[in-house]
Amino acid sequence: MIKIKGKWTWKAEYIKYLIGTAVFMVWVLPYLIVVWYVVPVADDFSFGADIVTAGGHGLTGVFNLVKTNYFKWQGTFLATALEGGIDPLNRVGFVGINIVLFIVVLGLIVTFKILLSKLCISRFDKNIADILVVLAILGMFVTRLVQESLLWYVGACAYTIPFIVGCFGIVCELKISEQDNKKIRYVVAASILGMLAGGGTLQNAGYFCWIYLLFLGCDFFDKKPIKYHLISFLSAFCGALINVAAPGNYVRKAGRYESVSLFVAAKYTLIAVWQELSYLLSQTYVPIILLVIAILAVIYIHPVEKGIWNPIVVSAAMAAGWIISTFPVCYGYASSVLTERSVTTLDWFIVAGLFMIVLSIANWCRRKAVTISRGTIYVTVLLVIMHIGYIQNLVPIAQTPGLMCWREILSGEAAQYHDEWIAVFNAIEVSDKAVVEVRISNEAARRDKVVKHPDMSENYDNWVNQAVARYYGKENVRVLTEEMVE
Repeated sequence: MIKIKGKWTWKAEYIKYLIGTAVFMVWVLPYLIVVWYVVPVADDFSFGADIVTAGGHGLTGVFNLVKTNYFKWQGTFLATALEGGIDPLNRVGFVGINIVLFIVVLGLIVTFKILLSKLCISRFDKNIADILVVLAILGMFVTRLVQESLLWYVGACAYTIPFIVGCFGIVCELKISEQDNKKIRYVVAASILGMLAGGGTLQNAGYFCWIYLLFLGCDFFDKKPIKYHLISFLSAFCGALINVAAPGNYVRKAGRYESVSLFVAAKYTLIAVWQELSYLLSQTYVPIILLVIAILAVIYIHPVEKGIWNPIVVSAAMAAGWIISTFPVCYGYASSVLTERSVTTLDWFIVAGLFMIVLSIANWCRRKAVTISRGTIYVTVLLVIMHIGYIQNLVPIAQTPGLMCWREILSGEAAQYHDEWIAVFNAIEVSDKAVVEVRISNEAARRDKVVKHPDMSENYDNWVNQAVARYYGKENVRVLTEEMVE
């Protein structure tokens, strides 16, 4: 049994509520507020126009849209169905996008809470488990500004909603492993969720297939019946396979991106994963958060003897998930440079993986009866926090995503940015001209805001301008800044 020298007297329940409130107020709540200042962006208009052309947001129109995209653009059948089926622009108007994104952000928070709690509750007392979950959620929200996955409707449909679906699939997989009977309901749920998760981006599809496969492998090595996890894995794999097989994937790649070999794509993948892991561990507050989690876990974990909890096994499994999920992105884009939305998704996978690795190390320490003193903990904290270059490279806390959102919310910048762009879209809609030019301020033209820029420009040939024109039934549209007008 592990020995802890020094008495811990603080009350876990009070600490839990204090930490939870602070994390929610500073880093989570601002996302729930700033989504109300989001404006339609890029593909939001093109899908708004496409669903009308396809026959409307009924079943026939959604099916036609999914079919067209599947053969001409990409295989993300779930994302396309969501984009056309929800169709907030045509159903509700601009505020429809805000409502959907509010629900998505809230759903993501709930998803993190449910999944992480499920991973912790059997290994820790409830108060400690809750503290660890809050810290892990904090780790998810301090990596970078999550703009394209949470503050963009199409990005949320393609990345975040399938991510949420896949996470609930993992919860069902955990239920299958726990239940001695009545597994069928969870097998059915995990199978459906796994297949649907495959209809998002291939980044999500690859990752969740891998996690499902890990559950299958655990049953095999534990000499348990594999049929339940095999069924759910095959379903998830079929969803991913349907996505991969889409002719549109290859039409799009041939028309827009270079072709690279699988070997080169694998090299790009390793570079991309390593660069993002290095960023998270050298320029964010993730290491400090993981350190606190590690200390609490080592002290309070209820250890298990399973070999699958070996830190080396867990580390290899998590790293493989990062690589598998990133490979289709690097292969598709023929580059090691990921889009912001792909980086965000990878960040979530990495932070979740590091959380599992830390727990496995804590479990190993308890099994090996490691002796820890309070002085050892203090020294470890200092060594980790002050490793060479870390403090110098650390992003100032004022530039963490939550505080960036608060600054633009409280200053009124977010509201002003939103109102001006909504005025632009309204001006285009009510204009009786076929070719519409709208003036915008230099402030509205800036792209360094928390709210994502609509991507319109002064160039008539800009594809976003063309999508906006098509949505409003115009021949051409563009925006001109004050400097251009002068």
